[in-house]
Amino acid sequence: MGKFKRVLVVGGGSAGWITAAYLDAVLNGIGKARDPVVSISLVESAKIGRIGVGEATIPSIRLTLQRIGISEADVMTATEATFKHGIRFCDWNGPGHSYFHPFDRRQAGRFDPTGVNWMLSDRSVPFSDLVSVQPRLALSDRAPKSADMPDYEGELGYAYHLNAEALADLLARVATGRGVEHIEGKITGVALRGTLGHVDHVVLEDGRKLGADLFIDCSGFAAVLIEKALKTPFRDDSKWLPCDRAVTMQIPYQDGETARPYTTATAMASGWRWEIGLKSRRGTGYVYSSAYCSDSEAEEALRKENGEADLPVRILQFPVGRRVQAWVGNVVAIGLSAGFIEPLESTGLYLVEKAVLHLSENFPFGGVENAEPLRSRFNELTAREYDELLPFVALHYVIAQRSDTPFWQDAKSEERIPDRLRTLLKLWECKPPSASDFDFWDGCFFAENYEYILYGLGWHPANVRASTQMQPPRRSQVVEQALEQMLKNLPLHKDAL
Repeated sequence: MGKFKRVLVVGGGSAGWITAAYLDAVLNGIGKARDPVVSISLVESAKIGRIGVGEATIPSIRLTLQRIGISEADVMTATEATFKHGIRFCDWNGPGHSYFHPFDRRQAGRFDPTGVNWMLSDRSVPFSDLVSVQPRLALSDRAPKSADMPDYEGELGYAYHLNAEALADLLARVATGRGVEHIEGKITGVALRGTLGHVDHVVLEDGRKLGADLFIDCSGFAAVLIEKALKTPFRDDSKWLPCDRAVTMQIPYQDGETARPYTTATAMASGWRWEIGLKSRRGTGYVYSSAYCSDSEAEEALRKENGEADLPVRILQFPVGRRVQAWVGNVVAIGLSAGFIEPLESTGLYLVEKAVLHLSENFPFGGVENAEPLRSRFNELTAREYDELLPFVALHYVIAQRSDTPFWQDAKSEERIPDRLRTLLKLWECKPPSASDFDFWDGCFFAENYEYILYGLGWHPANVRASTQMQPPRRSQVVEQALEQMLKNLPLHKDAL
């Protein structure tokens, strides 16, 4: 323990700079508590563009930014951030249908019978309104906090919409100001160390050689170290999730237009379309399957939905899956180089956050040569994150009540149901979702999240049917009183910003 280590992060963007800034803050400390024990450098090239479209986050981002040591005001100002209460899903059961997946949940103990009672009612009130104040707060354009609340704290759980490239730039300024070395250069070669499967150094375009004890591959889909140098296999999960492309567009606001405090995900003929509002613009994109929609057709559909004929678009291709191992030898893959699950539930930055958290907890202070237990644990944790997210995202497709296009007929077919999801759905035919259905305490989505999607899409066990004789759901006084109070006390979203 205590052996001085050199870390080289390969690649910038939000993944690279979250990694560099977080490791530096957690391992070396910040402010008066700073005591550097790890030397951290980051190399990136201005010639290589950033993906830069991961603009929606989940509440974990607040703790990550707090640990890095940046004020919430600085984050929101630098990144044009707005608040996010959750995701509103539109048209997944057909035109005009919508439901909400919020971050807030008011529960009545470990066993919450609300879901069962809702299924046995006439379902005239959305399930999410029975257990959460957040959908109605969001649709009333309220912020989740007022100006006098401490950094990263609010009346309820919240996240942000933010400019991912601006976040990377902010983190770069913070990290380099504390001592992280920023190296500009394009990597043109990678030298391995003997037969150990370790990287010895990388070679830059100008001939410089950069060595380190531990290399972190944040080079995106290029996967310069983990794939190109170390040949680590990629597990293809496209058999579960059919979307493999996205066309994106950024649209300036019209006079009087302001950001909504929630993400919108609207079903389309061959996938779905997001809408994310920042302070000065909104970002939109169509995530689709190239098996059912060409790039030009997707672009045309996106332009038609937004009434924009001239704004530029970007076409992105992405694999769905993960590395068989994210840490091999002395290389750790974080971000897109480690894997990708389509952005339906805004988990792109979350996977970066969890990876760097797990790495900080399993950091090889004693040297990577004797770090096999740490590697093994990190790989186990990383694989678990992807493998738990995959069935949750697939759930949105397989239980959606639409089959009006070839894409939707395929997306909800039996062959698209992952084994883990199939097991859960069989279990929930016999009982409501509960905490005991999940083996890990620190994952991303649990029983309450599944309930929002299940009941939002009208799922119910085969032997449970609604009838005209059933009564409306009974509203919770706890929820209604909290909602009334928050509508009085919380500012409008535009005023909070």
